[in-house]
Amino acid sequence: QNMDGGWGIHAEGGSSMLSSALNYTALRLLGENVDDEQDMSVPKTRKWIHDHGGAMMIKLEARCLDFLTGQV
Repeated sequence: QNMDGGWGIHAEGGSSMLSSALNYTALRLLGENVDDEQDMSVPKTRKWIHDHGGAMMIKLEARCLDFLTGQV
Protein backbone atom coordinates (compact mmCIF):
# COMPACT_ATOMS: atom_id res chain seq x y z
CA GLN A 1 0.00 0.00 0.00
CA ASN A 2 1.27 3.45 -0.90
CA MET A 3 1.54 6.33 1.54
CA ASP A 4 -1.51 8.03 -0.02
CA GLY A 5 -3.71 5.02 0.84
CA GLY A 6 -4.02 3.62 -2.67
CA TRP A 7 -2.40 0.57 -4.23
CA GLY A 8 -0.21 0.37 -7.34
CA ILE A 9 0.04 -2.21 -10.11
CA HIS A 10 3.41 -3.28 -8.65
CA ALA A 11 5.26 -2.68 -5.37
CA GLU A 12 6.91 0.57 -6.50
CA GLY A 13 4.10 1.84 -8.72
CA GLY A 14 1.88 4.82 -8.11
CA SER A 15 -1.65 4.30 -6.90
CA SER A 16 -4.25 3.30 -9.48
CA MET A 17 -8.00 2.93 -9.20
CA LEU A 18 -8.04 -0.65 -10.52
CA SER A 19 -5.37 -1.89 -8.08
CA SER A 20 -6.88 -0.02 -5.16
CA ALA A 21 -10.40 -1.31 -5.83
CA LEU A 22 -9.26 -4.91 -6.31
CA ASN A 23 -7.10 -4.85 -3.16
CA TYR A 24 -9.95 -3.29 -1.19
CA THR A 25 -12.30 -6.03 -2.41
CA ALA A 26 -9.78 -8.74 -1.53
CA LEU A 27 -9.28 -7.34 1.99
CA ARG A 28 -13.03 -7.19 2.57
CA LEU A 29 -13.51 -10.76 1.27
CA LEU A 30 -10.79 -11.90 3.68
CA GLY A 31 -12.85 -10.48 6.53
CA GLU A 32 -11.11 -7.16 7.19
CA ASN A 33 -13.43 -4.67 8.86
CA VAL A 34 -14.23 -1.33 7.21
CA ASP A 35 -13.27 0.43 10.44
CA ASP A 36 -10.03 -1.54 10.91
CA GLU A 37 -8.15 0.07 13.78
CA GLN A 38 -4.85 -1.85 13.55
CA ASP A 39 -3.07 -0.69 10.42
CA MET A 40 -5.90 1.37 8.88
CA SER A 41 -5.27 -0.17 5.44
CA VAL A 42 -8.96 -0.69 4.65
CA PRO A 43 -10.16 2.80 5.69
CA LYS A 44 -7.19 4.44 3.94
CA THR A 45 -7.91 2.53 0.74
CA ARG A 46 -11.62 3.34 0.94
CA LYS A 47 -10.84 7.05 1.40
CA TRP A 48 -8.41 7.00 -1.56
CA ILE A 49 -11.05 5.39 -3.77
CA HIS A 50 -13.70 7.95 -2.78
CA ASP A 51 -11.28 10.88 -3.17
CA HIS A 52 -10.43 9.78 -6.72
CA GLY A 53 -13.93 9.42 -8.15
CA GLY A 54 -15.11 6.15 -6.67
CA ALA A 55 -15.16 2.62 -8.00
CA MET A 56 -17.04 3.73 -11.12
CA MET A 57 -13.66 4.88 -12.46
CA ILE A 58 -12.52 1.28 -13.04
CA LYS A 59 -13.16 -1.07 -15.94
CA LEU A 60 -16.40 -3.01 -16.29
CA GLU A 61 -14.91 -6.37 -15.29
CA ALA A 62 -13.73 -5.06 -11.92
CA ARG A 63 -17.06 -3.26 -11.33
CA CYS A 64 -18.87 -6.55 -11.92
CA LEU A 65 -16.61 -8.28 -9.38
CA ASP A 66 -17.26 -5.54 -6.83
CA PHE A 67 -21.01 -5.76 -7.44
CA LEU A 68 -21.08 -9.55 -7.19
CA THR A 69 -19.16 -9.48 -3.90
CA GLY A 70 -21.35 -6.71 -2.45
CA GLN A 71 -18.55 -4.15 -2.17
CA VAL A 72 -20.28 -1.39 -4.15
